Amino acid sequence: MHTRRLPSPYDPARLPSAAQPASVCIIGAGAAGLHAAWLLRSKGLDVSILEASGRIGGRIWTDHAFADFPVEGGAEEIHGTRSVWHAWARRSGARLVPDTLEDWYELDGRLLTARQAGRHPAVRAARAFVREAVRELRPEQPVEAFAAAAGLPPAAYPLANAWLGNEYGTDNARLSLRGIAEQEQLWRCGDESVMLADKGFLDLLLERLPVQELVQLHQPVCEIGLEPDAVWIRTESGQLHRASRAVCTVPLGVLRAGLIRFAPDLPPDKQAAIRQIGFGPGIKLMLRFRERFWPEPMASLLASGLVPEYWAASAGRGQTPVLTAFAMGAAAERISAAGAGIVLEDLDRIFGAGTASSRLEAAWLQDWGAMPYIRGAYSYPAAGGGLAAREALARPMAGRLFFAGEATSPGHQATVHGALESGYRAAEEVLRSLGA
Repeated sequence: MHTRRLPSPYDPARLPSAAQPASVCIIGAGAAGLHAAWLLRSKGLDVSILEASGRIGGRIWTDHAFADFPVEGGAEEIHGTRSVWHAWARRSGARLVPDTLEDWYELDGRLLTARQAGRHPAVRAARAFVREAVRELRPEQPVEAFAAAAGLPPAAYPLANAWLGNEYGTDNARLSLRGIAEQEQLWRCGDESVMLADKGFLDLLLERLPVQELVQLHQPVCEIGLEPDAVWIRTESGQLHRASRAVCTVPLGVLRAGLIRFAPDLPPDKQAAIRQIGFGPGIKLMLRFRERFWPEPMASLLASGLVPEYWAASAGRGQTPVLTAFAMGAAAERISAAGAGIVLEDLDRIFGAGTASSRLEAAWLQDWGAMPYIRGAYSYPAAGGGLAAREALARPMAGRLFFAGEATSPGHQATVHGALESGYRAAEEVLRSLGA
C-alpha cells in the first residue's frame, strides 16, 4: 500500500549555516521543538526553549516504573522502517520488536484468531472496505457516510472504525474519506511497524537530541508578537522574551483553544487551517494485571464494544502482563467522562465476568484531551483539513515566526517522525531567513 521512498536524509550537514549571529526562541519541548533546537544550536545560534508543562517530551511520555519494560503513555509505535525516527532507533542499539504477533478478534461473542476471523463475513467486508476507502481521491465526506452508501454490514463497522477512524486519531464519523486517501498517497516510510523493547521513546529522543539544558519548564506562552527585526514572546507569568526568530511547535489543540494570542493576528488561511485540521480526544489506558488472561500469541484485539482496539503491550518486550486500551474520538470522550472502570467492564464482558477486574494491579489513564497544554491526541484528516490546510499551518509569518509539529507534516502527520521532519524544515527556514 505504501510504496514511496523517504526523501533525502534529514542530515544536519545538509543545512546551511547562518550568515549572522541570532537568537531563536522555540515554544514547546516536544519532538519537533527539540529537533529544531538541536539543529539550530549545532549551527551556532543562541537557542532557548519555553515549555508550558513541567516535563519534556510533549506527546511522548515514557514510564519505567509501571512494568519491567518501558511503558509508553503516548507515542509507542515506530511507523515504517524508512524514517529518521526508525534510523535513530536502529543506530541506538535498542532492541526493536517487529509487529509479528497475531491479531485476535471479538466477533459474535467469541474470540477468534486471525485465521479463524479471516473467514468471517464481517472481517472480509471490513478489509475490502478499507482497501476501497484509500484507493483513490473522492469527494469530501465522512468515512462513515461512505460506509453507509457502500452497504457495509453493521457487524463490520467496529472493525472499519478500528482500522481507519481509531488508527487515524478519531472515529469514522469525523474522519475525512478524501483525507485518508490523500495521506496514503503521501506516505513514504513503508508499512512495517516496530516497537522498542529495552528503551523508551523519551530516552531515545533525549539521547539523540541532548538539549535539555535549553528548556525552561512551567513557562506557558500566552502571546507572540512580531517587531520589524525581532519576535517577542510573553508567558503567563508575565516574563517577556525577545529573539531574532521564534519557532512555534505547540499542539494544534492549543492553537485551536486560543491559548496564545498573536500580534498581528494569524493570517486568515492559517486561522482556517487551525479550525479545519482534525484534532480531538484520545485515550491510552495501561492496565497491569497479576497474571495474563488473554491468549499468549495475541498482539492486539479488535473488539466490538467500547474500546476499538486493545493490545498486549508486554508482548515481546517484558514479562509484566500489561494490556493497553486505545480509544479515539467518541470512545475516548466516553472513557474520559466515566473513568477507567468502564474499560474494565468492557474487558470483563469480553473475557468473562470478573476476569479482568479481579486481576487488576494498577492502571495508568492517559487522557490527552484533558492535558491543558496539549488538548488532544494527534491531528487527523477532517473535512477541509487536507494538504492545503497543513501547508498553510506550516507557512512562516514575516520571515521571523515559524511553525512546526506533527500537524504541519503533510503525509506523515500523527507520527513522531513527522514531528521530527517538521522540526528540520523549520530549522532550515530559520537559517535561510538569516541570509544563509
